[in-house]
Amino acid sequence: MRQVCRYAQEYTVFLTLLYTGYMKFRDNVIKVLEEARENLKKHGGGIELVDANEKTGIVKVRLEGACVGCPMSTFTMQLGIEKLLKERIPAVKEVVDETEYQLTLGDDDY
Repeated sequence: MRQVCRYAQEYTVFLTLLYTGYMKFRDNVIKVLEEARENLKKHGGGIELVDANEKTGIVKVRLEGACVGCPMSTFTMQLGIEKLLKERIPAVKEVVDETEYQLTLGDDDY
């Protein structure tokens, strides 16, 4: 129970700082991505912040590790990362995936 209370207190402090303007946009994005990174690490992946533009509300990120080339990476980005950022930071309008994917083809390609 203490563990739950501690997380609730930390989250309350985070939201207070977020909504009172004491934390900057980029700092807020980094904080939320740290949370997402923990879940991605469980599957051998990661995420890097490329850019966070407060004026446009666009956040650019790059997936790392096992996330690169994973068939579920699109869902991870849209239903995981983007959804989490938009829920926690209302100023986020769009999340752009800057991951450099490489197309690999078999030996019998044309």
